[in-house]
Amino acid sequence: MGTRTGMFSASRITELLAGGTGKTRQSYIYDLALDVLGCKPQISTSAMEHGINTELLAFQYSVKPLFPTAFLKSDTFVVINKNLGCSTDVEFTDSKNVLDIKCPTINGFCKHMYYTSKGYYDQIQTQLISTAGDTGYLFYYLSKPITWENGDSWTDYDFENFDDNYFIKEIAKDNQRQDEILTAVETYAPMRDEMIQLLLNARELDFKEFLALNKTHYLPSLKESNTILKEKVVRFENQFYSLKNNF
Repeated sequence: MGTRTGMFSASRITELLAGGTGKTRQSYIYDLALDVLGCKPQISTSAMEHGINTELLAFQYSVKPLFPTAFLKSDTFVVINKNLGCSTDVEFTDSKNVLDIKCPTINGFCKHMYYTSKGYYDQIQTQLISTAGDTGYLFYYLSKPITWENGDSWTDYDFENFDDNYFIKEIAKDNQRQDEILTAVETYAPMRDEMIQLLLNARELDFKEFLALNKTHYLPSLKESNTILKEKVVRFENQFYSLKNNF
């Protein structure tokens, strides 16, 4: 067990392996650097709150009856190596397999019946690296979100059968993908460390300096840059900006 600050983790590992221009990867690494400096915004959405509130219900009412040896473990971050870790929702007393509980809204529930996202697939593969298991399960559980507007409770959907509120996808250990994940972590950890150092070395502006520079030339948010590590960086109120050519 350990701390997850600044570490690559299962929930976003697909972003590290993303192709294209590399902007997705850079954005993820930038968020890690912000986290290390204590500057990452804390974001909470209604979908996130719904998932957190429903996970225990899903485990008690559906997962445990189907998997008697299952136990809930979602509050534990496990270090795989010095740069990578994960939190598993559910593990088992009689195997090294894992199960991840997903509590989407109804649109997501229906969509995921037909495909498994790369993010969820890679999340399971990372968790299996952690446990050295052979099989992972994605457990999709549907309940109606509780809202202030209508006071819905989790039992409000009129299911024809009780077990219509979940489905399970079984995912086998993928040695090739696990190797790709571990290689990506090793490859991009230096980029993360360089970005942390870039932010630490950023010159901090006071209010008057910040306004004066913006009057000369608008300072864009650093996250908007396609090449963060090549930028001159300044800091104001725990936000980082590209200095460009106006300094």
